[in-house]
Amino acid sequence: MARLEAVAPMAAMVAGAAPAAHDAAEHSSRTVTFHRHPPRSYAPEMARTNRPLPTSLENPASAAPSTSPAAPKAGTGREGLLSGAVVASLCASLFTVFPPLAAMGQQPAMQAGGSGASADAADGGGFAGLRWRNIGPFRGGRSNASTGVIGQPHTFYFGGVGSGVWKTTDSGETWTNVSDDTFQTASVGAIEVAASDPNVVYVGMGEHAVRGVMTSHGDGVYRSLDAGRSWQKLGLEPTRHISAIRVHPRDPQLVYVAAQGAAHGRNPERGIYRSRDGGESWEQVLFVSESAGAAALSMDPSNPRTLYAAFWDHVRLPWQVRSGGPGSGIWKSVDGGDSWRRLGETVEKGLPALKGKIGVAAASPSRVYALVEADPGGGLYRSDDGGETWRLVNDDWGLRARAWYYIKVYADPSDENVVWITNARMYRSLDGGGSFEAVATPHGDNHHLWIDPDDSSRLINSNDGGANVSHDGGRSWSTQQNQPTAQFYRVNVDDQFPYHVYGGQQDNSAIGIVNRSPGGVSWSDFYSVAGCESAWAAFDPEDPRYVYGGCYMGILEEWDRVTGSSRDAMAYPVMPAALPSRELRYRFNWSAPVITSPFDRSVIYHAANVVLKSTDRAVTWNEISPDLTRDDDEKQGPGGGPITNEGAGGEIYGTLYTMAASTLAEGQLWVGSDDGRVHLTRDDGATWVDVTPPGIGEALINAVEASPHDPARAYVAVTRYKFNDFRPMALRTDDFGASWTSIAGGLRSDSWVRVVREDPVRPGLLYLGSEHGVQVSFDDGGSWRPLMNGFPVAAITDLIVQRRDNDLVAATAGRSFWILDDLSPLQQHVPGGGGDRRSSDEQVIRLVDPEPGVRTPSGGFRLPADRVGANPPGPVTFDFFLPELADEAEVALEVRSGGGEVVRRFVGKVDRGGRARPPAAAADETTGEASEVAAASTGELADDVSPQRDEEKEPMEQALEAQSGEFVRRAGHHRVAWDLRHRPLLGVPGLYVFGSLQGRPVVPDAYDVVLTVDADGEGPEEPSEHRTTIDVLADPRLDATAEGYAEQDALARRVAETTEAAHRAVLELREVRKQVERWGRVFADSPVRADGSEASSGEQEGNSSLAERARALSEALTAIEDRLIQKRVVDGQTVINFPMRLNQFLIYLHAAVADAPGIVNAGSRQRYADLSAQWEAVLADLEAIYSGPVREFNDAVREAQPAPVRLPPPAGR
Repeated sequence: MARLEAVAPMAAMVAGAAPAAHDAAEHSSRTVTFHRHPPRSYAPEMARTNRPLPTSLENPASAAPSTSPAAPKAGTGREGLLSGAVVASLCASLFTVFPPLAAMGQQPAMQAGGSGASADAADGGGFAGLRWRNIGPFRGGRSNASTGVIGQPHTFYFGGVGSGVWKTTDSGETWTNVSDDTFQTASVGAIEVAASDPNVVYVGMGEHAVRGVMTSHGDGVYRSLDAGRSWQKLGLEPTRHISAIRVHPRDPQLVYVAAQGAAHGRNPERGIYRSRDGGESWEQVLFVSESAGAAALSMDPSNPRTLYAAFWDHVRLPWQVRSGGPGSGIWKSVDGGDSWRRLGETVEKGLPALKGKIGVAAASPSRVYALVEADPGGGLYRSDDGGETWRLVNDDWGLRARAWYYIKVYADPSDENVVWITNARMYRSLDGGGSFEAVATPHGDNHHLWIDPDDSSRLINSNDGGANVSHDGGRSWSTQQNQPTAQFYRVNVDDQFPYHVYGGQQDNSAIGIVNRSPGGVSWSDFYSVAGCESAWAAFDPEDPRYVYGGCYMGILEEWDRVTGSSRDAMAYPVMPAALPSRELRYRFNWSAPVITSPFDRSVIYHAANVVLKSTDRAVTWNEISPDLTRDDDEKQGPGGGPITNEGAGGEIYGTLYTMAASTLAEGQLWVGSDDGRVHLTRDDGATWVDVTPPGIGEALINAVEASPHDPARAYVAVTRYKFNDFRPMALRTDDFGASWTSIAGGLRSDSWVRVVREDPVRPGLLYLGSEHGVQVSFDDGGSWRPLMNGFPVAAITDLIVQRRDNDLVAATAGRSFWILDDLSPLQQHVPGGGGDRRSSDEQVIRLVDPEPGVRTPSGGFRLPADRVGANPPGPVTFDFFLPELADEAEVALEVRSGGGEVVRRFVGKVDRGGRARPPAAAADETTGEASEVAAASTGELADDVSPQRDEEKEPMEQALEAQSGEFVRRAGHHRVAWDLRHRPLLGVPGLYVFGSLQGRPVVPDAYDVVLTVDADGEGPEEPSEHRTTIDVLADPRLDATAEGYAEQDALARRVAETTEAAHRAVLELREVRKQVERWGRVFADSPVRADGSEASSGEQEGNSSLAERARALSEALTAIEDRLIQKRVVDGQTVINFPMRLNQFLIYLHAAVADAPGIVNAGSRQRYADLSAQWEAVLADLEAIYSGPVREFNDAVREAQPAPVRLPPPAGR
């Protein structure tokens, strides 16, 4: 048995206080060193043999690919659907599977009303170029609130318990978040649209189905006067949780709010509130007690002055939910809330004496339904005299099970005998509640139903899988697979390529999901793994064949990626549902920790109230610790009472909640409990030391982080939110827990901390996830700044850094998974330099060393942006900082080959209200595919349009400018994405292109990156240059060789050069023809000489002859042009009406050759030889026209006019 040692001496520390002055000074003077990249090895120079190309990215799962339909092969996602751009282009363009990319535009990762919560949150703390991206899954999470809009049959709203307000105008086909710009919290409890004005929407914050886990409170009431486009906060912040809002049907200013109140303690801000001025002021018109809040509010559909309010006497303690007491009951008002009286409180009146949670619904002036938690006497009651007397009409337990979570009843506004009840299943009665039938919904655990008073077949339902719409009375529903509102407890990542993200989704399964996929991260890119909704996921990151996933009540599974099979892995299999936890052998938390040892991934740890260890794939387990909790027997009884027990595992208390293994010292484990204990072992469990920080009290140790730089250092995120205390608490130790320092100074006072992680590259760089967002610290917690950068307000449940790709991955309680790509700008941040918003030194130019990029195959369909996760902005991003510059300054970023060739160029443009042409891959947040050329798509599946005509510029100038990407230049941080391709091909402005003008991929190699800044544009001083390098690696999944890549690139280069030569010939031909036609018009219309005197009849005949020769020349040039391009094709449909010409054949071949993974087909070589011969023939004919008829025409013109036709330079254009 392990030994528990006495607590080591610790310095005094006050939770939440700022660090002592001497501690801060000592910390600020500590030397900080960091590496440019996390340790990795790669060969930037390609081997010159036919062996596979060396790469730093080995695909760890390639040796054991999955054969299970539920588990996609590692790193494949959707890559296998289509091979390359060519097939995809044909499908999309010929058959219009999706709109052309240019028509689709640049959609965000999900339709959203905005990018963040506030100006302070959105500023990124000086790193404005960084952007979080949502990868999904688009599998809906919990919702308690929803409503339709009367008179607008396809418009609905729903509120997520952690995702804000969403709106649809197409009956749930797509949903748009409309609250991200304004709301300061994300948990929604109620939504109501005024019946008399559909523009008026009220939202009450704080979910009403309050769980012991995964529940957030709100901040009062918000109102919109323009159907959700903008919002105003209306107060009532202390109410915490709002269960219902009712608006007078004829007066949108008269509104009632049912405040359920604080979940975890007493508060006076409960009851019924009324406003007569649209929420500008409120009056509490009904208060029962500090422990009883309004759980339901119903308005008589025929008389809005008659109101029924159901009160619930309750509190949620960490170890028990108390549901029921003297405050539970039903109140009625007949004067619009001025006065109230309690109903049915005697035996003669019909309601039971001891009641818990109650739902109430008025069906008519006399008919009222009440769903009552009681035992005995629980069930559905009905009153036919306006609540004076009640009769139990149905006592089925299925209608009232797990009362604290459900107990909602809804009366059909058009038929008093039709009544609905939401529970784990949804039920409907057609006979006044006497009998019920189950109504299938897309997901279980139903919490809300809205019925259109004008059409009772029109419904919207909220459940634990999101919201769904019905237009046929519940026979069919809209999908929930388009809502990125999943709630996750923890997050883990592996080292596959691309890497996968893992977590347990509340009220769903544990999943793995690819972090990027062609076309966007879709429904097919995630899959179920071991464990359930509350799972930690553990595995070997390098070979994640076996995934160990937990669940409530200690359930543990092993899932095999190869076979798709799962098996039980519990240390002591038991189903403890409804049992007091004191009777259990092990007390496991609802979300019990499961980890593997970073030194030996076959070693698994599973934490209950003791730590368990297995070395044989969870076949046998050993206890390696004593009980590391307070082990308070008084808090190990039934999970619910006094009426209904709750035994699903969420109330098991005195458990270990977090665990971390040091990556520096084998056998060193930190563990934290849900009752405020922190322990450390440095000998793999042989001895344990209680290192609990003093002063935190009985609290939840939500997360512990073992420093990746110093084995003596650790961080803990502590919270007392389950004790109704929402102060942020986070602490650091630098001496194995002997003393602790608070690092919570400056954080939002009510935003409790869920997690702190230390960057694996830079010591003291910390990432903090709280109830309301993400923060970053560059001084080991001494100060914090927002790191929102497009992240919506959401509770952050966990953070992890994917070390190889250098990404920060976040799990949220309502917005699925988010990723901040490439942390290099933060890791290389220099205080007082670029990126320091507090610095007075703004004259900084700095180019950040970039992370390596991986060349991957292109291809795949671009999926609708409103239901797929976002890809990275590009395989490579360049970060740099600029000072304030004059408008005439010139800024350019170039990628150059080892031989000095400019591979890509990006030019900074001053934002004057227009829009810069996007640089590669900076365009589309959804797919990571970018617009390379103005008005041109570079996706692999649709059509291109060459640069549009600019009447102020010559066509050649337009075409050349289009080959450079652009970015909006400003002072501060910039992030420019590169798609690892050469510049786009020279195009013909205005010419429709079937396919793409995007450049060919670069060969894996090392490249120079040069940032050039010319401060005044034309001054005598030399422009400043700032240099770094970027390593482009080969895709580790491919068997390509260095020679294969080189051969492919050589042929693609030749095809590109021929294509550009053809396009240049067209541009030059058009300029020549324009001059010829102008002279033709001059001679046809001019009876005078050049000096203005009248021409003789002979001269006029000569002019007519020249005009005729000009016409013939124009026709000859047009004939050449028509051999090069097809001008009659204008879209993806007309391409099948008019034959392609030479340029289109070349563009098609370029894509076929360039996008192949280091392979060149023999057919491609032959095709290029044929096309090259055609080009040479056309060029010869064109040169013949230039050297013959055009020169002869010039000689004739010279005799009449001094300025003949200007010819382009010969050959090689």
